[in-house]
Formats: sequence, C-alpha cells, structure tokens
Amino acid sequence: MSDAKKILVSLENESPFSMKVLNCAAEFAEKLGGRLVVLSIVPYSPYHTSMDGMASEDLIRQALEKVRSEVEVSAKKIIEGDARLKSLVATSIVVIGDVADKILEIADKENVQMIVVGKNCSGAECRILGSAAFGLVQRSRTPIVVIPSDEE
Repeated sequence: MSDAKKILVSLENESPFSMKVLNCAAEFAEKLGGRLVVLSIVPYSPYHTSMDGMASEDLIRQALEKVRSEVEVSAKKIIEGDARLKSLVATSIVVIGDVADKILEIADKENVQMIVVGKNCSGAECRILGSAAFGLVQRSRTPIVVIPSDEE
C-alpha cells in the first residue's frame, strides 16, 4: 500500500469556481506530496421526479447515465488538458447520487486523508436548502477544506 496522501476533490463542472476548487486541491496535493482523487457527481435522489411525474425509472436511469457519461468526458478533458493536474491525479471517478453521501462513500472507499469541496450557495438558498459542504462538515470523520465562492 502506498503511503502517499490522497486528497478527494469534488469537481462540479468547468466553471471558474470549480477550477478554483480543483486548483486549491492541487496545491494541497503538491505541498503534502499527495495525489488527487477527482470525484464528479451527477446529483440524484430517489425523491426526484420528472417534470410531469410520469417518467419511468428506465427513462430516468438512461437520462442519468447520459449525463454521467458527459460529466466523465468533461472531467477527463480538464485533467488531460493540464499537465500539472495530470501528474497529480491518482484517479477520476464519476458517480450518480446524493452529493454529500457519495463524497463520504468515496472518501472512505479510497481512504483519503483530506476532502476539498466548494461552497457555491449563499444567503437564503443555503439557509433553506442547506449545502453539501455543510452536510459534509457535520458528518465526515475526514478533515474537510471548504472553499467559498467569490460571491460570498
């Protein structure tokens, strides 16, 4: 087993804020002599329904798998397009599910020593709906670094 530190970073999309979070995680990895586990999550809860409430489970699964494939291509493009990131990434994973649950599940499975996430909501949105970052801080046994958006 390697003793290199693993840092899980949640990559949401190709936005400037997501790139900021990814670059912060890369800086931690460089300073700690670690490797990145890049996790992209297609958010889904069994409580989600279609717009008309009539879509079959198969249609929902197909749509989610299509989005998962697109996210996988996007994450690969980001990593492969940056030599620094390419050298730091141990693995890239794309999953479907609840954001906080999947981050905790993969962090445990990959035995990471740190989790880096962005907090991209503010004000009433976070107070009413909560945020994945807040849920992670409450539930994780792994240290978490939360990167606030520039808008906060």
